Amino acid sequence: MKSILKIIKETKDKTSFSTKWANAKYLFLKQASTTETGTYGETLIVDLLKELGYDAEIVNNGKGDFDTLLNNLIKLENKTATMDVNGSFQFNAIKKGNIDYHYVFCLGVAYNKMYFEIISKQFVEETLTTQMTKAGGGYKYTSKPKRMKLLNYKNLKEEVLKIV
Repeated sequence: MKSILKIIKETKDKTSFSTKWANAKYLFLKQASTTETGTYGETLIVDLLKELGYDAEIVNNGKGDFDTLLNNLIKLENKTATMDVNGSFQFNAIKKGNIDYHYVFCLGVAYNKMYFEIISKQFVEETLTTQMTKAGGGYKYTSKPKRMKLLNYKNLKEEVLKIV
């Protein structure tokens, strides 16, 4: 009888796996836990907004209705997702209803690039229909790089100016 480890290795050898992330610049985010990836995204966005001269801070360690306060006025819920095998980003657990935020900042992490999109709470309320689970847990939003902006200072400044 073959050992279980031998069968595991043989099965791996017979199965196709995506190697897109093999030499990726942002592999560390693909391998991180959901919480670690989210914390990284929140921190990165705040740091970039500060570099652009905005007053930005993570509120209550990113726990609660929103994560970031921009210019002491605008409440951002931050979502970070890594690219899936279909080339999309799935932003999960976006809340609807009586939740206190103005925009969702979606940060998409691809192999060697980052993208972003800022969606309004109104868009969330009117558009998102796929719930995470039957018991709730928020909604899913799927986006692709072609609909998003490449993360750089020029694009970030242009998009943030639309909401401040």
